[in-house]
Amino acid sequence: MAKSVTRAITSTAKACVPLAKPCPHSKRWWTRTLSDLRKQVAKLSRKSHQMRGLPDHPCHREHKTLKNRYADEIAATKKQHWQDWLEDIKGNDLWTANHYISSTPSDGGKSCIPTLLTK
Repeated sequence: MAKSVTRAITSTAKACVPLAKPCPHSKRWWTRTLSDLRKQVAKLSRKSHQMRGLPDHPCHREHKTLKNRYADEIAATKKQHWQDWLEDIKGNDLWTANHYISSTPSDGGKSCIPTLLTK
């Protein structure tokens, strides 16, 4: 009885519920670790602001250290995402990647690297 109810619910959900489409502005490289670090940096930022009258308070040093770690983690995650994308490209995407890499940086025109799409 329970299995048939579960199958009915599952088949109805597959038929009626649309699949989620990621927002075109979302950061594909964003991870749960970055979200957790962001929360920790924000918390220490508030604490540091509260203690702004005490420049030698240890929370200022902790905030700076964590903020730098957060920035390094973002850079490393972006780099890893780019490398993963380059390893998985096929066909015409290879020429697109070549265009991104070989063009000179500009004001964000055609040579700007767009958000990578997942399939």
